[in-house]
Amino acid sequence: MESDCGRKVCIIGSGVVGRHWAMLFVSQGYNVTLYDINSKQIETALEFIRDYLEGLRNKQMVRGSLTVEEQLSLLTHTTDLSEAVVDAVHIQECVPEDVALKRSVFAQLDELVNDSCVLASSSSCLAMSQFTESLSHRSQCLVAHPVNPPYVLRLVELVPTPWTSPEVLGATRERMTRLGQAPVTLSREADGFALNRIQYAVINECWNMVESGLLSVADVETVITQGLGPRCRDWSVRDDASQRGRYWRLLSSLRRRYAEGFCYVGIASSGLRRRNNREALRGIRSPHSIRPTQRETRLEG
Repeated sequence: MESDCGRKVCIIGSGVVGRHWAMLFVSQGYNVTLYDINSKQIETALEFIRDYLEGLRNKQMVRGSLTVEEQLSLLTHTTDLSEAVVDAVHIQECVPEDVALKRSVFAQLDELVNDSCVLASSSSCLAMSQFTESLSHRSQCLVAHPVNPPYVLRLVELVPTPWTSPEVLGATRERMTRLGQAPVTLSREADGFALNRIQYAVINECWNMVESGLLSVADVETVITQGLGPRCRDWSVRDDASQRGRYWRLLSSLRRRYAEGFCYVGIASSGLRRRNNREALRGIRSPHSIRPTQRETRLEG
């Protein structure tokens, strides 16, 4: 796909996520139209964007090769949806997480767009198949979920519906890469997408340890800030061909070396340790030579 920088992009919704998407697209030379039904909300968004970019300029952290003034000149706004989407090559929806609202927005877009415009949702948890199945342009739809704030955190999760065109999926990944983001592509819809599946596992276990009395809140924070967080940071590698795949090889190596411990701890911390699931632990030797039933009792506090 050839670069389409300079073409028009439409952002639906001028909240925090919509504002960051707008800044990302203008940073690479796209003409961006910011749409919202609330004109005062748009005014607030434009002021936020100006102040944010000015702050980044003072820190020499503005993305892209264009000046702040050049980037701001690429940004327009409207409360007229038909005006907002005309000639757009990409529409990024950023409305609240409500199926009925998103269904209404995409039904309106379906009546206005051409056969080549990408219809992307910033949905953080809703599968797009819940609100696009009946659309004429449903093959042009996919989730492009950023991590908040998108201008700072570069991950974008691309999640196709069962009817998303492979060409649309591939073109969107290329476009996200040109923006300077770091896209990942799921092969299908899945609850929690990718980031939240990992993130929720960590958060849930933090809650489990506190509620069971295993650790205090302060000590859980120490584990994350002084252990897991720095370790994950140190595992990060440069994004070049010689290093690509190293992180996965490291995880695979750890899993092989500590397979028994992974299995035991995974079961013990998943809720299967409750009395009615004791049989799940039988036959798995504790990595610390503690009988499973004893360790189970200890974990339950």
